[in-house]
Amino acid sequence: MDNQFRKNNEIRIVGGTKQFEELLKEITGPENMLVRFDSPEAAVSTGNLECAAYIILPHYEAGAGNIPEMSFETIKKYAELQLKGQKLFIENYLAGDYLHSSVFGHLADARERYFYNEYLVTENELKAEIADGELLQARNSYYYPGRDMGCHTNYGSRILLYASDCIGTHKIHAEGSFKFPVMGKVNNFFYSAMNMTQFDRTAMLPVFRWKCLYAFLLHEILGIGKTRIEAAFEKLFKPVGIRGEGNSIENCVEKAVQWHFNSGLLPDNNGSRGMFEMIRSNNLGIRANIRMDSELMTGFLFCLYGKRKNDKRLIKTGNNLIRFLLDNGIQVEEGEAKGFFKWFYDLDSGPHTIWASDTSRAGLMMINMYKLFPEKKEYLERAGKIGDALVSWLGPEGLLCGCFNSPKGYKGMQSTKHINNNPVFYGEMTSFLLQLHKSTGNEKYKNAVLKYSEKIMEKFPDTKPFGFSDNFTYSRYLLMLLILQEMLQTDLSGKINECLGFFSSLQHPSGGIRETPIRLKNHAEAGVGIGDDSDNIADLLYCNNFVLCALSVAVQMHHPFSVDLDCASTMHQKLRDFILRIQIYDTDTRLNGGWMRAFDMDNNEYYGLNKDKDWGAYCIMAGWITGYIPLTLLNELDEKSIFIC
Repeated sequence: MDNQFRKNNEIRIVGGTKQFEELLKEITGPENMLVRFDSPEAAVSTGNLECAAYIILPHYEAGAGNIPEMSFETIKKYAELQLKGQKLFIENYLAGDYLHSSVFGHLADARERYFYNEYLVTENELKAEIADGELLQARNSYYYPGRDMGCHTNYGSRILLYASDCIGTHKIHAEGSFKFPVMGKVNNFFYSAMNMTQFDRTAMLPVFRWKCLYAFLLHEILGIGKTRIEAAFEKLFKPVGIRGEGNSIENCVEKAVQWHFNSGLLPDNNGSRGMFEMIRSNNLGIRANIRMDSELMTGFLFCLYGKRKNDKRLIKTGNNLIRFLLDNGIQVEEGEAKGFFKWFYDLDSGPHTIWASDTSRAGLMMINMYKLFPEKKEYLERAGKIGDALVSWLGPEGLLCGCFNSPKGYKGMQSTKHINNNPVFYGEMTSFLLQLHKSTGNEKYKNAVLKYSEKIMEKFPDTKPFGFSDNFTYSRYLLMLLILQEMLQTDLSGKINECLGFFSSLQHPSGGIRETPIRLKNHAEAGVGIGDDSDNIADLLYCNNFVLCALSVAVQMHHPFSVDLDCASTMHQKLRDFILRIQIYDTDTRLNGGWMRAFDMDNNEYYGLNKDKDWGAYCIMAGWITGYIPLTLLNELDEKSIFIC
């Protein structure tokens, strides 16, 4: 470094946010002085220009998204400082000519700049621009493309950080590494094409990796130790809060119920206009679909918990949610799809796409509403229509499941090419059909279950792979086996114990179940783990919730035969306590009382790879997460199981 450099301890800052300025003050302490300027021109035009560092950011709090192009004279001043060894960081600068690019760096093409909250990448552009699926979860956009800044120029080798595993990408890097897209260095000037200083703790996850990134960059710019920077970051930027120790089951269920009212998913708090599906992963906004199974599960949860608490308002709201769907034709009345419940209420006028597992959840809620309100025979009648439709759909092979799409025609499904023996389609179906059999005495429902379950057990685990990890398959299989054994008193202990062993080997010391790799090469978009076993991510949407459901059946069995109840009970207690502990406890009403999809068990915060647009790592979904979990926890408060009777 030039001996004449750094004649004072000023840090000159332009733009940014108050929060980032607070972070700088916490980092630098009294030995450095922050001096604020209105523009890059002003910062380099007064006093001693050689200082500790320049930090030039857009005026984010005034609504700016970038730094306007500077004049030639201003650039010359910065270029002279650069040659002396001056440190500078500039963010989202609109460079447009060679001189600018040689000083600051820029995206040297005619395409739009990619900023977190300015540009949404379309699917076609994504395919054309991004190699190897290197995608990044970013603030207020679905994906952030990891493109090298100046990669085709002679300073391309000075790129500091590329897209990898910093926030959430497909590509796997060794433990301990972190990289980021389009952040580079030209001599002593650092630049970034992302608004990383406009920190948003609800979108910039996981916090522990952002902490590493900030420490790396500010150490390079300010020459301050990384430990000090990390301590300041931890003080000011907190991850999404979790309940921690001491959360009771009763409190947990109450908070989960109230989440529905406070999250914004209910257009009307009395349920008369239905309920939206979820809080999205990409921007924590509302996914404004009315999804049949999510709403039915919520309605039943409200009714069950309302009865428990003698809360007539809650019971009425639950009934309103159920009635909203039933009275608006959610159950198909005629045609090839007769009896099924549509997947969504608001997508089209026909049956649209119907999944075996989803329509089975509809049946499960109808039969449980009948158990809760036995005087209302309509629920049993509707459950019977679903059951009849499922039995007909299963056909002579007994395995015609998966997806029924009406444009293809119902009869078109009656062929062997559509046979699917993956348990993910049959877990809830087993519970529903056997409860329907018990309520009606009709043997056809039990016979259908016996037929497909025998074929599934004969092949498992060599079943047709599904687009999620094996955890989803095993959890539904375990649920199916436990229900069969308990309700039909048939000894499946050996198979059950194999499943218990599978999950026991994946149970993290925290109590959560670790995610496993996805076996389908082109179906990884819904996974939340890195996929090579290098992280310990618990999936609350496709694994831990269903394992909790299955274990809740195991620990209350009247016909355990040789099931390893010690293993089941220990796993259940650890998993239950884990779920109680990680319930979100936060001032953000969209989140408070819920569970995001993915939890990092090593770093004790919500995190996972967001490889899809909606139900990625940070989503909170009504029904699957906030329905199954509290409904299952209520079993421990002496409420009846929704899976067995």
